[in-house]
Amino acid sequence: TADKKTERQFAVRFHRADLRWRGTAGNTEVDAGFTFGHDILGIAEAFDVRTQSYMPRVALGWRLSETFTMRTGADGEQKEMESDVRARADRDGEGPTELGPSAAFNGSGFIGGAFVEGIWQLGRWTLVPALRGQAFLSKDAEHFVPEPRFAVRLRTNELTTFKFGTGLYHQVPTAYIQLPIDEPPGKKLQEAVHFALGVERRLPWLGMDLDVTAFGAERLAVYELMISDPDVEQLMRDGKCGSATGPFDSEPSDLNGNCRLDPLRKRRGRTLGVEMMLRR
Repeated sequence: TADKKTERQFAVRFHRADLRWRGTAGNTEVDAGFTFGHDILGIAEAFDVRTQSYMPRVALGWRLSETFTMRTGADGEQKEMESDVRARADRDGEGPTELGPSAAFNGSGFIGGAFVEGIWQLGRWTLVPALRGQAFLSKDAEHFVPEPRFAVRLRTNELTTFKFGTGLYHQVPTAYIQLPIDEPPGKKLQEAVHFALGVERRLPWLGMDLDVTAFGAERLAVYELMISDPDVEQLMRDGKCGSATGPFDSEPSDLNGNCRLDPLRKRRGRTLGVEMMLRR
């Protein structure tokens, strides 16, 4: 309300352990690794969200000729979430209602894929066509999507290389704060075409390299997990609806459904940027 302000306190702790190995087995180059993650998100005195992630990966490469190398590999992430709800504010906001340790939301999901790519060295040109198969699995949804990609590099002289890349990418809906809510984000996938154009230049001092890259993405399907909606709030301010329902209520607050908050509304967008890096 106008005379009351609600303050939310967030605390995030995250831990990572990463193991990597690179070597050869016969004429095969092997790059393998495993990452374990443990994250804890605490929101005031309401609940804790604990997330554990298991991320194996492996890539194999074969140099089949002087001009052609083939690489293939696979990677994945198994994520498990547990949430202990300790307290919840009353409807009038006057205080917490103790729920006890048994009130918990659990969830798990798997994101993984496999890829194959060919690397052609054709004089000053390097061509890298690739294809990745991506899987998104949860208890409520399964998605299998192909992702073609392509990269090219042109070395004009010993000091300068131009590069370009493009490809199709998918990901689960964006959740800026991971909340223990029963709305499986895997029901829909975000989709975007990414591209990048850049130049690498060897500098004449200290063995430095300058890398300048312009990148962008045409976001064909954007799903952001919303806990508020500016459109609904504007309708409320205009008096066109009384009060908006929550994102998980079964009925809208007006006959046309204008006031219903859709937590996974489809949008489109575009991302543009420039990255500059000095490397030694």
